[in-house]
Amino acid sequence: LADFRSRYPAHELSADIGLLLIENFEAAQQWQMAAVELESLLAVEAEPVRQQELLYLAASYYDRAGEVDLAIKRYRDYAHRWQRPVATRMEAMRRLAELYQADNENDKRNYWLRKLIAAHGDAASEQSERSLYLAAYAASELAQQATLAFQAIELQLPLQKSLQRKNKALKQALQDWQQVNAYAIARFASLASYRMAEIYRELAQALLESERPAQLDALALEQYGFLLEEQAFPFE
Repeated sequence: LADFRSRYPAHELSADIGLLLIENFEAAQQWQMAAVELESLLAVEAEPVRQQELLYLAASYYDRAGEVDLAIKRYRDYAHRWQRPVATRMEAMRRLAELYQADNENDKRNYWLRKLIAAHGDAASEQSERSLYLAAYAASELAQQATLAFQAIELQLPLQKSLQRKNKALKQALQDWQQVNAYAIARFASLASYRMAEIYRELAQALLESERPAQLDALALEQYGFLLEEQAFPFE
């Protein structure tokens, strides 16, 4: 088919060879070759709906072929260009978040996680159980990162200063998990409840294990420890 098309590009039968090649490449699971043919069709396609279909299919075939950079570019083009249908756009954004995570590009991953949340919020009548699930998934991934940021802050002297930083991170993490909880999906809501409890427990533990002032004598150090226990107890 490819040989015929190269020899006789103006022949009427050559017009349908692209579709035939795609069918054969799909059957042979030669996804990259199928994607290349799809892009050739896309270059001459005038119908917007058909353009959408071809672009998304090309992205998914590059994805299957392991061509990560090309897959990212096509998914990204699709997500930026086509706002509707919401369902397909959100699947493209979900995959972008996954591919950027695999490449350790956290900022870009977070961009698309936030886009997932916004897309569900803006979907109006196109909201679905799937869009709700993807929004809750994206929110939980962002909340988990906020939790890690909270955990990374050690309570060091001067305690008041480091405690302010940790409290600020705590509030952000709790706010993010509360957003996850608001989606009311059992899987994520139970995770959110657990994580919020753990955050309070970890703050109490961090207070008890925080750095002690070096100049205190034994009695003062004991009293300092009692004060920390009083601070930690409500969180426990």
